[in-house]
Amino acid sequence: MNYNLKTRETPDRLLDRIVRTHNTPTNSHKIVFLVEGWYDVLFYEQFCVSQNVYIHKTDGSEKMDSLIPQLKKRNYMYLAIQDSDFETFGLKKNKDENLFFTDYHDYEMTCFSDSDFSRRFSDEIKNNYNVVIDYSMMSDDLFLLSCYKACNMVNSLKVSFKLIDTYVPVLRNIGHYDIQKYIDGNLQQGFVQGFIRSTSGLNSERYHLHNGHDWLNRICYYVNNNSNSKINEDTLQEMLRNLYLLSDFCKTQLYQSIALWENAHKKVWIDENK
Repeated sequence: MNYNLKTRETPDRLLDRIVRTHNTPTNSHKIVFLVEGWYDVLFYEQFCVSQNVYIHKTDGSEKMDSLIPQLKKRNYMYLAIQDSDFETFGLKKNKDENLFFTDYHDYEMTCFSDSDFSRRFSDEIKNNYNVVIDYSMMSDDLFLLSCYKACNMVNSLKVSFKLIDTYVPVLRNIGHYDIQKYIDGNLQQGFVQGFIRSTSGLNSERYHLHNGHDWLNRICYYVNNNSNSKINEDTLQEMLRNLYLLSDFCKTQLYQSIALWENAHKKVWIDENK
């Protein structure tokens, strides 16, 4: 395993960094706002009242889960958003009155679950790259890989998908052979097939099943193979943020839950003028 400062940052060190950031005149009155990763920071900060919150990424939900009790113990005002991940399929998530979850797998899939946004996004792809995106075909492409990931997380098998993830934008088909070749850990085809059989309605739950990184990278595959362009996830993440409006966010259950939280705590997180 390659170790670097990011992988060595323990929850205690992350907590220390958060405390040091907030123990300043500029930030001492602000809500500690936790999200999982850098893309989450960029996505949620576009709706923030910057004077009232300071966003921290925790590099995953496990570190966030370990931070929350410490923030509570120190009487910090905090708000946290986590990906729902595969909760619909049996993954257990921690609960806390200041912890909220995306409506679907993550913020990207929550965006695409909105038919108005999905149409705007596909129109933008068509206008920019002259490529028509078939969301149903993409969902079929990603079904097996997503089932592997769901099975892994629900059963806490700790299999790594980092290598196969790099092939999502380039592989024509993502079958059992490719997945087995590029995963790190023991997750056999038969076990995954048993998971699929035991879980009803998987095909109709694509916004819960697929994760946003795979979804956007599969769009990269179709654009790059049907045009002269060479785009990557960063390009599509920026497009998503530009197209997703506060009015879209206000339709989500996440927004409704945070609005109730704001009212109860007399704290404002969301900038209604954006």
